Amino acid sequence: MINKNYLRVEEAAQYLGMTASSLYKLMQKKKISYYKPTGKICYFTQKDLDGFITRRRIASSEEILNGK
Repeated sequence: MINKNYLRVEEAAQYLGMTASSLYKLMQKKKISYYKPTGKICYFTQKDLDGFITRRRIASSEEILNGK
């Protein structure tokens, strides 16, 4: 696992298990949060990436049956 405070696009894509191209598409659609302090290089935090991953949780069949 990558252990840095801020990740660049290539590192963030690797962390998410996708291509940089796919990540750029998410960025263009404003589906994922990122920082652009100099107006050129984009940065991500692991916290934001983890939030993106866990944003839409799908309940298991057992959870649905048990009303959880």
